[in-house]
Amino acid sequence: MKTLKFDKKYYLPILIGDETQTLRKNNKRLQEGEIIKAYFPGTGLSCKIRITKTGYKQFKYLNDVDAKREGYDTLDELRGELMKFYPTIDKFDRLYWYRFKVL
Repeated sequence: MKTLKFDKKYYLPILIGDETQTLRKNNKRLQEGEIIKAYFPGTGLSCKIRITKTGYKQFKYLNDVDAKREGYDTLDELRGELMKFYPTIDKFDRLYWYRFKVL
């Protein structure tokens, strides 16, 4: 089974459905309908998720809908968090998005 790593702070938002999408700078080659293990290093926590939709867009085209799917209130919060994970991110960088549901 494929795995996807998340920071531990996302465990509860994912579990309760506040976060239904993850953005990644690298293509994880996940397919719609695929069931994967979401794990949270250092916690012993994990859950199974089903990928419901995939795609990509440039950093500069992220919007408020993406922020909400990621569990953030504003686009600025989402962009700020992404810049913590990817300090060299550029507005033209492609981000791959994966929408999911917890099983």
